[in-house]
Amino acid sequence: MAARLKPESNGIIEGKPAVRDYWQLGISRIPDLHFQLIDLLVGVQSLTVYYVNTATGKRSVENMFFTAEGKVSRAFVNYSL
Repeated sequence: MAARLKPESNGIIEGKPAVRDYWQLGISRIPDLHFQLIDLLVGVQSLTVYYVNTATGKRSVENMFFTAEGKVSRAFVNYSL
């Protein structure tokens, strides 16, 4: 999705300001954006959220990896076709 919304990013959004801009752009395009949680999976210093975007009906999986301080260090998102 990042590659579609912000082609200059090559699909990678880094830093709080860039993430904020990305979400503001997405919400401006789909103001009633909602997600339906399918499952939440927990691992060692990681979390996976499996959900449906209710606006599109598409399923997504977000994988987040945390530092020892509990901050997200990396995140990967995969979307159904």
